[in-house]
Amino acid sequence: ACLSGPRAALFFPIGAYPIEGDLPLRSGHLIMGSSQARTHFINPGRETSRIVSALRATGTEHIVVERLVLDNIVVYLEDTSKAVVRFNGFRQTTSKDAQIKLLKASGVVAHNLLWREAENPGSGIALEQSHGVRIDGNGIGVTDPEPAGNEDPHIRELIRDMRALRGRDGSVPLPAPAGHFREAVDVFESSWTQVTGNHLSLSARQPGTDRSSNAMAFRQSGNATVQGNRLVDADPVPGHAPRALLLSSVQDMAIIDNTFKSVPLRIEASPGGMPPRPNKRITVVSNRFYDATGSTNQPVTGAGPDDTTRGDIRFVDNLFVNNDPTLCMLLAPVPPIPDDTFGESGNSMSGGLAARICHLRSLASTLAVQEGRGSQDEPRAPRTSDALDNRPAVPPTPPSTDEPSTAEPSPAEEAQPRWHEFISNAFWGVVDWVKARFA
Repeated sequence: ACLSGPRAALFFPIGAYPIEGDLPLRSGHLIMGSSQARTHFINPGRETSRIVSALRATGTEHIVVERLVLDNIVVYLEDTSKAVVRFNGFRQTTSKDAQIKLLKASGVVAHNLLWREAENPGSGIALEQSHGVRIDGNGIGVTDPEPAGNEDPHIRELIRDMRALRGRDGSVPLPAPAGHFREAVDVFESSWTQVTGNHLSLSARQPGTDRSSNAMAFRQSGNATVQGNRLVDADPVPGHAPRALLLSSVQDMAIIDNTFKSVPLRIEASPGGMPPRPNKRITVVSNRFYDATGSTNQPVTGAGPDDTTRGDIRFVDNLFVNNDPTLCMLLAPVPPIPDDTFGESGNSMSGGLAARICHLRSLASTLAVQEGRGSQDEPRAPRTSDALDNRPAVPPTPPSTDEPSTAEPSPAEEAQPRWHEFISNAFWGVVDWVKARFA
């Protein structure tokens, strides 16, 4: 199936719809379910179907996928600008590939609920060579409608509905753990990414799954903010490397006001076999670590623009709770020259005790706040840099006064009524009246 026309919209009322094969979307296409209850797309086959962007060679824009529950169906948008994927549920995905993937794209991925059952482990949200994507308010592996820290009403409503809908085999899925993700969020060679307000709950790894999987991973990327997320490993496995928030070969990163529960933070140097790309301008500020720590294997490599310098990584005002106080809460490599290492300030244990810090130099409080984005100030915008190499990027061009701005809407703007929602609500109101009148 394929929509036609420059701005075609396809609305589906409440109900279950069998879907086999891919559904291509072109520029201006909108596919949307009911706002009153769940529109359920079911792929009964073993091979995963895709909602996919058509004409990828020439590019597409303004594609919207909204308010659908997708069984064994993923969203894959390539060469697409201003894409919107929101208020959807994903489950019973047999493919290990990402349930939502944006390749060479921009847009918003917001308020979706992603499940990965034990028999269907795989990836969640993936960005590759994308620019200006906001990943906001998604529930990943969350199955309890009233968990601690989950205040998003959209996610709570999706959880209740998805726990009641029948699965591909006709049975009602039990509320079993559904956080079997290889990597819940994977960002590769992308820039200007915002990851905010997401709730990750990772389930116990099954035998044979990847021992080095991560909760989130940013690789060879730049200009990113990770703020206000809740990352929980519900069942860490002894003997396995903890599933971490991984930063590798990244630049201009801000990690602010997140909660880590049994999910450590790791900043890694470029792996062997890949062109070296320094970690630069990384700030870790005002996060809470429960049974988790922060560490880096990245050494200071010099003082030049292509080096990772002693001022490139900073840890400021982080809190560590329920941790063994004899362990290093923050750990860096032993510097060959004393104090030729990264900086920290104001990191503490619960109860106001100072955290044990290993191989980091102490920063003055005022300097830490000024240069490290301490909690006393609003975070500064990340520096503009190229996401793929070390060269400064061309500064963003201001929007033309003659054409509408291409900037993504703010959360408040995104919450405003849209033309397609108005049409959808009016249309399905008439449908419901007709059903009631002639039932």
